[in-house]
Amino acid sequence: MNTTSPSAWRRIMLPGFRSLWHATTRSGAHAAPPPSPHSDRHPRCGHRDYDVDNYHSATCAPPHMLGNPYVTGGYRVRLTWWQCVVSAFRPNHYEFLNIWTHAAALMWYASALVHVYTDGTVLVSHGGVEMGQGLHTKVAQVVAAELDVPLALVHVHDTHTAKVARSSATAASMGSDLYAEAARRASAQIAARMAPYRGAAGGTWAAAARAAWCDRVDLSAHAFYKVPHISGFDFATGRGTPFSYFTCGAACSLVEADVLTGDHRVLRTDIVMDVGRSLNPHVDIGQIEGAFVQGQGWLTVEDVVYGSREHVWLAPGQQHMPGPGTYKLPAADDAPRHFNVHLLRNSRNSRAVHSSRAVGEPPLLLSASVLFALRHAVGAARADNNVDRWFAVDTPMSAERVRMACCDPVVRYVVGDDERASTWRAAGAY
Repeated sequence: MNTTSPSAWRRIMLPGFRSLWHATTRSGAHAAPPPSPHSDRHPRCGHRDYDVDNYHSATCAPPHMLGNPYVTGGYRVRLTWWQCVVSAFRPNHYEFLNIWTHAAALMWYASALVHVYTDGTVLVSHGGVEMGQGLHTKVAQVVAAELDVPLALVHVHDTHTAKVARSSATAASMGSDLYAEAARRASAQIAARMAPYRGAAGGTWAAAARAAWCDRVDLSAHAFYKVPHISGFDFATGRGTPFSYFTCGAACSLVEADVLTGDHRVLRTDIVMDVGRSLNPHVDIGQIEGAFVQGQGWLTVEDVVYGSREHVWLAPGQQHMPGPGTYKLPAADDAPRHFNVHLLRNSRNSRAVHSSRAVGEPPLLLSASVLFALRHAVGAARADNNVDRWFAVDTPMSAERVRMACCDPVVRYVVGDDERASTWRAAGAY
């Protein structure tokens, strides 16, 4: 049995997990004191040896798990760490998931603050975080379009809670939907206030701004926006509206696999993405390309290996890939040799700012075309070796897995059994 050392247990029991354990055990009828960070004993049964991946036994399970079909008699049960956490804190895992979906629904809101100065320059502050995805660029474009001013006059201030407090997370590809719309609404207020002065000033924006200031017009505006039409999702009933809309796309990839080494290269990829009426096609195409290559790495090279029965040269639970020296990320040479990205024409989306759609994360899933093409290539190699059996594909489909799945005479010799060789599944990267 794999054992976990006291130091490993302390690494697993993170502070957040420890506080949840406190809250759960105090409310339980059979509550046990929280585990000491310096103890090597199991927090419930007191046994010294246990496996984090295998939740010890039925006698060590939380009280409400004793009737769980996963836990029977004194047999050790194979539960993932995630299942253990859900079962330990919520007898009904649907309730646990519903809490998270409703919490996510509460996140989708945004605020923005817009100032117009007497020289006509515009300063925008919003709660979104610019992390290279072009959020500030899109927000500035939306504000410039709403105020009908040159883009050069619009400046976006760095995100700061002193300017815009209580911001929602910049996540789930919702940055532009949230903060661009909030900034647009704030700009619309200022545009309506300045409308009488633009005509009197001969249409000059700077002159209109000065005239409005002299007339004591408020040239600052704050706006709040929350995504409509969402209500969370009830996993027990299968009903709800967790998303306002969907972003769709299609991809076709051509790959070439080296059956001797297992290496591969992507020769060509064509993508058509529906991003609605794009706020900035250049930014969106870059996001699509980046997300695709990121997903390509996730499905083909980014492998994580821990000490286990398949990797006996590592201590149980020890990670073999703690850094970039062993954990491989996709590089420029891994991108498709011919990479064509097209945005779907004449597409509209009435539920987002300027009829656009989210674009950050959805294209990542299109990288599955590389995985499927690679599987077809391996299938062709197996057919050349007179192997027509169905075979499993594990991700990431690394060079080791591609090489062993080809089932050529070398693989058969190493495995020592033609039947085993045709169904062999490599454990991962080495």
